Amino acid sequence: MAKSFLNNPNPMLTVMLQCETPEVAIGRIRNANCLGADAYGLQVESLKLEHQNAETFQRIFASGKNRPFYVTNYRIAHNAGKSDDQLAEGLFQLAQSGATLIDVMGDM
Repeated sequence: MAKSFLNNPNPMLTVMLQCETPEVAIGRIRNANCLGADAYGLQVESLKLEHQNAETFQRIFASGKNRPFYVTNYRIAHNAGKSDDQLAEGLFQLAQSGATLIDVMGDM
């Protein structure tokens, strides 16, 4: 089971990722793993649409070596034009794929 964002004695060094491809995201995660990252934030709206799927999310999360992932799926960048229902479905898919913490837009 992945670590949590809760009940940590110290602040967590969380690396935020804005990447168009999973290969770039995984490369940055591997580098950050070596540099002591505690957690990751994946801004899914930055991923090209063809990479926004459960298989890709699982690959990205697995590269974090059990570190927690905070995810966003906002209606900007590659998600421009998506409906709230589509964004919500993406959040559900992220949860099923292993995201630890999901950011739901307040105006959704």
